[in-house]
Parts: sequence; structure tokens; C-alpha cells
Amino acid sequence: MEEPLYAEAVLVEDGVIRKVGGREEILSGKGANTELVDLHGAVLLPAFLDPHSHITALAQTLGLVHLNGCKSFQEIVQRLDAFVERTKPAPGQWVTAFGYDHNDLKENRHPDKSLLDKYPFPVVVTHASGHMGVMNRAGLQALGITSETPDPEGGVIGRESDYGEPNGYLEETAFTGYTAKIPQPSLEIRMHQMEQAQDIYLKMGLRRHRMALRKKQSGSSCIAWQSKIV
Repeated sequence: MEEPLYAEAVLVEDGVIRKVGGREEILSGKGANTELVDLHGAVLLPAFLDPHSHITALAQTLGLVHLNGCKSFQEIVQRLDAFVERTKPAPGQWVTAFGYDHNDLKENRHPDKSLLDKYPFPVVVTHASGHMGVMNRAGLQALGITSETPDPEGGVIGRESDYGEPNGYLEETAFTGYTAKIPQPSLEIRMHQMEQAQDIYLKMGLRRHRMALRKKQSGSSCIAWQSKIV
């Protein structure tokens, strides 16, 4: 192994490492326009190359309201309010939240549309299991779920009374089937989320990543996509 194992300073010019060595040696070549960065004893490492990553999945989560750890209906609403204030959803744009667990809520039950009807745009709140969730009135209307809508096979549409007005709660195939019809975010929104995901990767020291995608065809194949984050 090459000696010495550690260096005290690095000289970088135009994004390229030009020299590595002792502190005094590197500082001797500094000029009037040289920027000095003191790491205060921290270790400088090369950027990481991630051989298997899902940056698109990370990007998608940036468009969600995270409800993990919520202990009450009030806390769910507070997180929704903060997201709405920050993102300013356009009229008709869906807001999706994920991660509440009714077993952890002080109300000890699922929320219903009455909690979410303060929002004029469609809102869906997904249970941590992914098997159930709640929509507000705007969401139910957008997907055409009414008192006349029958429960799908293997699913339940919660109602305010037997065979009455939907209360917003959807379970199993009623939830998965209808949420599959929710429009995807626009390309502009998804590209913005990808930029945010790239910033997160950079902050973690990830400079290049490789994402494997499986394409369903008659012969199963795997596509590897590599991207350099700049």
C-alpha cells in the first residue's frame, strides 16, 4: 500500500484534484484568489459510487406528506397544513399523505372525510400498511365514488350508514383500485422532485448511481441505468 496513507491538504483547480500532500507544501502554492477550506480535523473522502439505487423512488416520496409517528388526528392535519403551505397545490391537484397507523392515534380509529374536507382539492391519506386509506369529499367526487357505488369484490367502501354516503374510508381492493386511477404528477413536478433527490444524494456524498429496472416482457430482462449527478 502506498505511503503515506493520509494527506493533510488537497489542491483543487477547476474541479480537478491537482496535488495531494502536506499542509505547508500545498499552502505554499496558494495565490490571492485561492479559496481555503478548513475541515477542522474532519476526514475528506472521495464521492461514493452507488451500484444499486432507486433515485426515482426517492423523488416520488418527496411529493408525499409523511405521517409516520402521528399520534392524533390533529397532528395529521398539522402535517397536511404545513405541506400545503409549502407547496401551494394547484386547483384539482391531488395531495397524497402516507404512513398513519390508527393503532397509534389517540382516537384509536381511522380518520374519515370530515377531517379532510377543509381542503378544496383532492386529498388521500394512506395507512402505513398500504392496504387502506381515507379520501376527502373532493377526492371521492374526482373518482366518482358515490352512495350508489357498490363495494368491489375484496374491498370495502366505508359509509356513514348502511349503503349510505361514503365516509371517505376505503379498504383493500376499494382502496388500491381507486387510488390507481389518481392522475400522476405532471412532468414538470416530477423533474423538480428529481432535482431535489439529486441534491439529497450529493449531500450524502453520492456522485454517481446505478439503477436497475426490470422490464416485463415475454423474456424477463433487466435494464441498468447509470447517472452522474452534477
